[in-house]
Amino acid sequence: MTLLDHLISVQLCPQVLTKMSGNAAQCIEQLQAEKTRITGLLFRLSDLPAGNPRRTAAVRYWQRTITRLLDVLRCYTDAPGVHALQPHYADAAQQLLQC
Repeated sequence: MTLLDHLISVQLCPQVLTKMSGNAAQCIEQLQAEKTRITGLLFRLSDLPAGNPRRTAAVRYWQRTITRLLDVLRCYTDAPGVHALQPHYADAAQQLLQC
């Protein structure tokens, strides 16, 4: 499991976040740092020639991962009793969507 996956699937799940709402801002900061690190890796991969299988596989992997994590966040927002957590989920989704 990647750190990005852990941050969203474990630390931002409604059951954990409601118990530790004070840690939400720290989790969003960690999410931003990890997303920035991954973006940097993808930029380095862009130096590889187009059609390179390593480059193609890495980009597809991260595209699928980000899409899956956005789906997880959407499921969290649909969970009952998480109205107060909506801003945290919106911030996390925004971080994932940024380049």
